[in-house]
Amino acid sequence: MFSQLQFPLVFSGYVNVYEEAYSKCSASFSCGNFTDIGYPFWRNDQPDYCGHPGFKLDCQGDTATIDINSQKYDIVEIYHESQILKIAKADFMSNICLINFINSTLDFNLFEYTFSDQNASLLYYCDHLTEDHQPRLQKFTCPINNRSIDCYFSAPAISSNDEFSSRCKISLLIPVLAFAVEGFTIYSWSIDQVIKEGFEVKWIIDQGPCNDCLISGGKCGYNRTINDFTCFCPYQPSPRTCSRTQPRANSAAANPSTAPGDSDSDEQFMSCNSSHSCGDLQDIGYPFWGSNIRPQYCGRQGFELQCHDNDYATIRIGHQSFRVLEINNTHPIMRIVIADYVGRDCLESIRKSSISDPLFNYTEKVRNLSLFYDCSGDSSSQLGKNNYKCTSEGGVVIRSFYTVDNNDDSRLHNLSNSCSSVVKVPIQLTRPNILYLTEGRLIEALNQGFEVRYDAEDKLCSTCTSHHPRGICGSNQSSHEFSCLYPPRHGMHLRPSFSHSL
Repeated sequence: MFSQLQFPLVFSGYVNVYEEAYSKCSASFSCGNFTDIGYPFWRNDQPDYCGHPGFKLDCQGDTATIDINSQKYDIVEIYHESQILKIAKADFMSNICLINFINSTLDFNLFEYTFSDQNASLLYYCDHLTEDHQPRLQKFTCPINNRSIDCYFSAPAISSNDEFSSRCKISLLIPVLAFAVEGFTIYSWSIDQVIKEGFEVKWIIDQGPCNDCLISGGKCGYNRTINDFTCFCPYQPSPRTCSRTQPRANSAAANPSTAPGDSDSDEQFMSCNSSHSCGDLQDIGYPFWGSNIRPQYCGRQGFELQCHDNDYATIRIGHQSFRVLEINNTHPIMRIVIADYVGRDCLESIRKSSISDPLFNYTEKVRNLSLFYDCSGDSSSQLGKNNYKCTSEGGVVIRSFYTVDNNDDSRLHNLSNSCSSVVKVPIQLTRPNILYLTEGRLIEALNQGFEVRYDAEDKLCSTCTSHHPRGICGSNQSSHEFSCLYPPRHGMHLRPSFSHSL
C-alpha cells in the first residue's frame, strides 16, 4: 500500500509524488463486470488516496465487492447519476445457513437506504412452527453443528414482538427490494430469488468537487491528513480544480491530433454535432456510431450500429445480432430484440440469446423466459396455462410451452428431455410479477424485445457537456480513449485530460 499523501508539501522534490498520484488515480476504472467507475470508489490495487475511505472495491474476476461496517457485499448494479448501489450480502449469495448471525447495518455517514428497500426476516433455531399459522413464512433447513435445524424466511419482516419471532432463538432483519417482496408473497418467488436481487443504498458523498476537478483536467482523490477531497493535477494538488494558467507541459506536442487549431478536430466536431437517424431512431448520439450513420470518433468501441436501408438499425453484442427498437439517451437504456426472431413466434432454432458483455446489463424489468418446443403429449398436458402452439419456419405447427424464471411450476424443471428443443431468451415484463402470459401476449412480448442499460460513460460525458454547453462526447481515433470535442471558437477541440482506456 502506498503511503498517505500529506499536504501541503514544501519541498520541490516532492513533485514526483504529485505526478505519481496524478498517474495512478484514474478518472475511471473497471472492476468485475462494471466499467466507468470513478470517485469516490477506488480499486484494491490502487493507492488509498485515489478514493474516499469506505469506498474501496475488491475486484476478483467478474465480481466486485465492498465492505460496509465490516460486512462484505457483492455489487449487483452501480447507478452513477443517482449515486445508488444495488448490493447483496456476500455470505447470503452462497449460503443463508450462517454460523455468525449478524444483522446488516450501514455506515450512515456514507450511505442511506432508498425507498425501494424493505425489511425481511430470517429466523433460525425455531421450534413448533407451522406455515398454516403464518402463510408468508417459507421453511428451510440448515445443517448446523451436525443437526438439521428448522429455519424460516419471511417477507415482509416479522415484528420482534411477533409470536413466531419469540419461538426462534435467532431473528435477523435483512434489507431486500420491495418488488422482490411482492414476488415472494404473491407469486411464489424462492428465497434465493429475493435475496440475490439485493437491495439499494445511496452514497451521500458530494460529487460536485470531483466533477469540477475532472473538467479542469484533474483526477479526483482524497487527502487523509485533512480528511477532505483533493484534486490531483500534473504539477500539484488543489482543493478543488487545476489551474488553467499552468497546463501540462508539451501537451499539444505529445498529442498532435488534438492540438488547438487542428482542422481535423474542427471537422470531427462538425460531423458529430449534426443530427443522425436510422428508421425510427432519431437523434442518434454518443456512444453510438456506424459507417453509414456517424463516424467512429463520434462514438465508443462496442456501440457500432448498422443501418439497413434507412429502415432499422442493428447492433452486435458478443456473437449475436440485435435489432435496435428504441434508444433512451437520458437513462441510458435501449430496447432490443434478437434480429433472427423478429416477427416469429417459434424460436426453436435459436440456441443462445443471453448477453454477457460488461458494456450492457439487463434492466430490472427483464426476466428469463424458457421455451420448450415439440414436446410429448404427456409433458405438455401437465402444464395447462403454459401451453401454446407456434408455426415453425417449415410451416409445421409445434406443441410448445414456456416458463418465466423457471419458477412458474416445479414440474417444469425435469421436463427438458421430453422436448426436442429448449430455448432460453430474455423477455420484457411491464411488471416483474407478471409471470403468466396468454399465447397472444407471449408472442407480443417476444416481438417487443427487452431493455438493456448501456455504459455511456455518464461520468465523463456529463462532465463534458454540463461544464461546456457545446461540448460533445467522442473518442480518439487512434487510442479509442474518451475525448470531449469543443467547437472551434473555444480554441481547444479535444481534451486529452478526460481520456481513459475503453
